[in-house]
Amino acid sequence: LPGNSWYGSFINQGTGLFDIKNDVGMNRQYGSEFFNNAGTVRKSAGNGTSTIATTFNNTGTVDVQTGTLNLTGGGSHSGAFTGSPGATLQFGGGTHALSNTSSVSAATVRFAGSNTTTTNIDGTYDVTASTTVANGTVTFSSQTSLVSIGSALEITPLSSGTVNCNCSA
Repeated sequence: LPGNSWYGSFINQGTGLFDIKNDVGMNRQYGSEFFNNAGTVRKSAGNGTSTIATTFNNTGTVDVQTGTLNLTGGGSHSGAFTGSPGATLQFGGGTHALSNTSSVSAATVRFAGSNTTTTNIDGTYDVTASTTVANGTVTFSSQTSLVSIGSALEITPLSSGTVNCNCSA
């Protein structure tokens, strides 16, 4: 629509299911697009990477069942992120703010992107396999309920990845 500055924005209502069944991307075109999820976003097929490059705000559930779901546009999150064994949840760019009501319960989580990628976690963090920080900064705040970072924490490259833990584990 002419004059609308929200071209391409998507709102998934509380009862909605947005099911990603292949390795594709959703890209930002004009700079102000966003994806607001109050329902469920699920990656149920494809062993490769699906990328959401718009601002992604999650108040519902993100469920990564296979492959990698890469969130590269930043966003505010108060909902749940879950992931099956063998699947990867990746915060791959922008600034992500996970509030104290958010939860990450997955096998593998990657924080990647550029040196300006920032993720602040105030909620519950429970990863069973591994947490990787490849560039950027991840901060677990004093509000974080840090249950597990998995059996391995990898920071690569060492000169560009930073983990701040201000929490009591």
